[in-house]
Amino acid sequence: MPQGRSAVAGEEVSCLDKALQLLAQRSHFEAELRRKLLRRDYPQTEVEQILAVLRRDGVIDDESVAAEFVALRRRRRGEGSARIRQELLRRGVDEDLAQRAAAETSDDDELRRARDLAAARSGRGAEEASIGRFLARKGYSTRVILLVLEELRRSDDESAPPAVDAGSR
Repeated sequence: MPQGRSAVAGEEVSCLDKALQLLAQRSHFEAELRRKLLRRDYPQTEVEQILAVLRRDGVIDDESVAAEFVALRRRRRGEGSARIRQELLRRGVDEDLAQRAAAETSDDDELRRARDLAAARSGRGAEEASIGRFLARKGYSTRVILLVLEELRRSDDESAPPAVDAGSR
């Protein structure tokens, strides 16, 4: 295996050692790892060889990192499929994997998460348009946003006091 070195804090660290250090900190997509190693001036051919070995040995696996990433973004940030797909692409994940990983949630789960976010916003008195924009920024589809807003309208109509008819006196 190639053993090129890069000077880091006065020490020379092999490309493989640096890759393993980065992976020990957190999971990385292959493209992220490539970018970080190249930024540290390791030769491209050596980086590609190291990545091939790590991929072959199962040390890097974009599919499992994508699944972990999707679960984390949905749970912690409440993001929808479109936003997650966009972020996966930005991180260098190939189009097909980004699409599959982002779509792994059911429509019911996505609708439930959007409802929860909208309910929290409407409870604080946010207007319908504001809630719609918020959900769009979170990456929810237009269909999901419209369904949630319609449900909010219906629940507002049901909880509103009955209108007083001025002509019935």
